[in-house]
Amino acid sequence: MLSPAPKDTGFSTVQAAEILGMSHSYLLKILDNDAIPSYEEGGERRIRTADLMDYKKRRKIRKELTRMSQKWGLGYQGE
Repeated sequence: MLSPAPKDTGFSTVQAAEILGMSHSYLLKILDNDAIPSYEEGGERRIRTADLMDYKKRRKIRKELTRMSQKWGLGYQGE
């Protein structure tokens, strides 16, 4: 018998900031600018796992583009 998949309760903003390696206040600015979708649950902002991992992946790509453009003198400055 199959059991239902557990509901993704996501991450708190404190947990998400730690996963992303950034300060909590910086993450809140990112959320305020809608760069990562978030939702309210129990009076707390939360971030779904898929949205957090998507942002982490996009951030890694931007860092690599910045590194490559600086290496080749193309002028891309990233975030």
